[in-house]
Amino acid sequence: MDSLLTDTLLTTVPEAASLGTFEIVLISIAGLSLLLAFFMMYRNTAVFTFRMQIIAKVSEMAQLDIANKKEWQWRYDIQDRVSYDYMMYRFWIPLKVENFWDDLSFIRE
Repeated sequence: MDSLLTDTLLTTVPEAASLGTFEIVLISIAGLSLLLAFFMMYRNTAVFTFRMQIIAKVSEMAQLDIANKKEWQWRYDIQDRVSYDYMMYRFWIPLKVENFWDDLSFIRE
């Protein structure tokens, strides 16, 4: 009885443990998809933080313009020229102000 059970386990376990090409490809695609999702989550957080810093600086400069009775809305108009999606999906471009805006006057006095 023991030898029958041992023979059955030895013949079925290696067959069940071996993966075919399809399963390996499927697991690889799932792993790559998971890595891409984590990378996009990281990039989304980085873009959000970067844009919040830009908005804080633009708001600070706009407050000074309002206090000095100058035009202030143009700062927000220039900032809005680059969309969140553009910054998100151009992941090869580092998150620096100079890389996305040619005119940096909206964050400078």
